Amino acid sequence: MVSPLLGDVLADAATRMPAGKEATRQDAERVAGVEIRSCPNLEMRPGGVAVTVAAAARLNEPNR
Repeated sequence: MVSPLLGDVLADAATRMPAGKEATRQDAERVAGVEIRSCPNLEMRPGGVAVTVAAAARLNEPNR
């Protein structure tokens, strides 16, 4: 089975996601999973999409 590449997953993201949706922890986990699977070394890239979505999700979480 061929794993989808991150670029393939994100290619039509704007048409599938509602405008102005806040990033959530679940979004960050999904993006990280795709990024890891698409990397030959099975690791996330520093400053990559997964790190960026995770940072946005942290900012969107209510203060506890």
